[in-house]
Amino acid sequence: MSFEDRVKKNDLVSLLEPLKERLAEMSDEEKFKTVISLFGRRGKKAVQAIKDNTKILKVKSKPIYLVRGKRLDYVTIGLGYCSCEDFYLNNVLRGLGVPCYHQLVLILAQSMGKNIEEINVQEFQLHLSKSLS
Repeated sequence: MSFEDRVKKNDLVSLLEPLKERLAEMSDEEKFKTVISLFGRRGKKAVQAIKDNTKILKVKSKPIYLVRGKRLDYVTIGLGYCSCEDFYLNNVLRGLGVPCYHQLVLILAQSMGKNIEEINVQEFQLHLSKSLS
């Protein structure tokens, strides 16, 4: 199955894993164009967030991240979950398998070698509680 077919099929994890590999071989500008062409509005938001140096935190030794959104910090776990409303509506309720822009920000940041600050679990809890208050 081609990468473009996976986008059409809406299979989130089988879509995002090859995307990470594909982006690793591209220049930053090619990465931006690819994400925008594949994901439209979400892709544009992700690219803008990267250009704005959106803060990303990672829990040490775990695939758990906090990605700063416009209003809150959102928890992403691996490639299969984000705590934002868009992910919930499109993946949990509708079963569409569409990545949210926080997941795209994380994939872009990782592929570009952006600084992702590692924190311990207690710091993670502190950041999360501040974000929710």
